[in-house]
Amino acid sequence: MRKSATRAARAVRISRRPSLANLDVVVWQADLESLRLSYLNRRGRELIGLVGGRLPKETHWSAFIHHADQLRVLESCREATADDCRLDVEYRLLGGDGKADSESESFDVLEFADGRVIERYSMPQYQDGQAVGRVWSFRDVTERHRAGEALRVSEERYRTLFERNLAGVFRTTVDGAILDCNGAFARILGYPSRGDCVGKNILDHYLDVRQRMALVDEIRSRGVLSDQEIGLAHGLGLKVIAEGVESASQLSLLANRGCDEYQGFLASGPLASSAVPEFFAQPPRRGEAR
Repeated sequence: MRKSATRAARAVRISRRPSLANLDVVVWQADLESLRLSYLNRRGRELIGLVGGRLPKETHWSAFIHHADQLRVLESCREATADDCRLDVEYRLLGGDGKADSESESFDVLEFADGRVIERYSMPQYQDGQAVGRVWSFRDVTERHRAGEALRVSEERYRTLFERNLAGVFRTTVDGAILDCNGAFARILGYPSRGDCVGKNILDHYLDVRQRMALVDEIRSRGVLSDQEIGLAHGLGLKVIAEGVESASQLSLLANRGCDEYQGFLASGPLASSAVPEFFAQPPRRGEAR
C-alpha cells in the first residue's frame, strides 16, 4: 500500500509539474498494461508529430516505439515499477533519422514457440489531421510458411541429389542449349566443370542431330523419355555396359537396344576365391563384360 501511494503521488506530481514541459528530453507517463499515455511533454510531442493541442485520448507510447523493442520496453517498465527502482532502458522510436515518422507503415513476421507464424502490419491512425496512434492487423500465415519451408527443403534435397549424382543429369531448351547440369554430365561431355558446360549446345555432341529431333518429338507426344542412354553414349564414342542382368530376356532386350556389354547373375553368381581363376579362364559369352 505504501509503495502504491508513493507511485500515485509521483504520477500526480509529474503530470502537474510545469518545469517538465519545456525540458529538452522526452518525459512521458503511461499505464503498465498498454503504455497508454496520460502525459507527454513538448519534446516528446515533437518527436511523434503531436505539436500543440491536448494529448489525444488512447494515445499509446508503444505505438511510437520500434516494434522490435516494444515488448522489451514494456517488460522493463513493469520490472522497474515492481522493484520501485529507476527505469534504465534504451529503445528506438519510429523513423530512420531518430525522429518519429507519423506516416510510416511497418511490417514484420512473428514466429511463436508453438510453431505458429503471424504477419504483423501497422499503419498510422489520424484524428483531425494528427497522428494519434496506430492500427495493427495480424494474419496467421502458418500453413503458407510451412508450405514454403517444405518447398525449400524439397528444392535443397533435389539440388543435393542433382549435384552429387554420379550419373549425368542435365536440363536443356528445345533447341538444345544446356541450362543446367551436374559435374558428372559435364565430365561425360569432356568439360572440366559444370560452369564450362552450361550455355553450350548439346546438339554439338550428337553423332546424328536427327536423334535429338526424334527425342523432342517423343517427349511432345508421350510426355516422357526413356531408354535413350545407349544412343547418347554411342554418339559420344563410349561403350555401354548394363549391370544387374539376371535373365536371357533382359539380355535380349539390351542387345536389341544396342547395349555393348553386360554384367550380372546371368554371367555368374557369387564365386569362391578359389573358383575365380577358372571362371576367367573360360571364354566370355557374347556381350559379357569382365
